Order: sequence, then structure tokens, then C-alpha cells
Amino acid sequence: MGSDIMGDIICAKCGEPWDYYGLKHGDVEMHEVRPILNGEGCPCCDFGNDKDKCKNGFIIKHFASLLNNSEGE
Repeated sequence: MGSDIMGDIICAKCGEPWDYYGLKHGDVEMHEVRPILNGEGCPCCDFGNDKDKCKNGFIIKHFASLLNNSEGE
């Protein structure tokens, strides 16, 4: 469901959906925004270090979510 919601950025490492507006407005620390957008992981997967949460197959969903949220910017 999360990858179909407009406004969510999908973590490239664990697939966790992050609200795009929330990323820019306090859902995470400012220093965490760029790694999430760059596909380096998120706080839920310890930025790719929690091997139990990190699965393959989210990179395409991550890039698709970035494209969906970049229209008009």
C-alpha cells in the first residue's frame, strides 16, 4: 500500500514509506533527510545497517517514489 500513496518516499533499503512533506518538516532530523532521499536507508533500518530489515527489491520503488514526488519541482 505505501508505494502507491502519492507523497511517500520509499526507503531503498527496507521499503518503509516516508511522507515527503514530513521529511522536510520534522518527521526526521535534518541530517537524516539527505541519506533517505539518496537511497542510503532510513532510521527504521538504521540506514542500511539492520540486516534483518533490509531486503532486496526496494530500489526501483525508491526511485519511482522520488519521481512521483518531484513533479513540478
